[in-house]
Amino acid sequence: MEAIKFRTLKSDSDVEFFLSRFESYVGVKLPFDYAQRSKFVAGFKGEEMVAGYMLVTKPDFRSLMFVPGYPIPWKNLNILQLITDIRGWQEKYNPVKKPRRYQDVAASVFTKETSETAKENTPARFYLFRTHQPMGSRKSFQTSSEDPPTDRRLFQFWYDLMAELESRLRAIGEDVSLVTFSESGQAESSIFTPHG
Repeated sequence: MEAIKFRTLKSDSDVEFFLSRFESYVGVKLPFDYAQRSKFVAGFKGEEMVAGYMLVTKPDFRSLMFVPGYPIPWKNLNILQLITDIRGWQEKYNPVKKPRRYQDVAASVFTKETSETAKENTPARFYLFRTHQPMGSRKSFQTSSEDPPTDRRLFQFWYDLMAELESRLRAIGEDVSLVTFSESGQAESSIFTPHG
């Protein structure tokens, strides 16, 4: 298997080709002036461009985009619209002034320990899914409105969603049991996970 070699794109023709590949994969045409504010790194197998990313450098934020080396046949316009709507809601009701450095995200957000090297090498990000209200009492568990939601919060949302589905299915006569409830009546597990 031939190794992929990465290089920074410098010529306008290489950048234009990258943008055309990006457009053919994701169906979004980026304006060339956007490209002039970015740094492009592409992966090549021999002379063929098979992958890459762009790093937006102006204004002062970073945005990483990966272009796979194969076409993605599945494009769900409803999901793309939902993501666009979520971003609009976040910008209006939960705006951020700058990207969040990984090492500034509350430790309680992630369930696994991240190495210091990984934290330092992860670029600052604008998280699309963010906690709209800070939570936590202990300093190490306090989250910011700029942080992504904790794994616990995501799973609780999922369990509540599955409980609602179970309720609606039962209301139309289906005999289903999708969720296990705690003694207090809160959904605490489901036969389905968010990934299937």
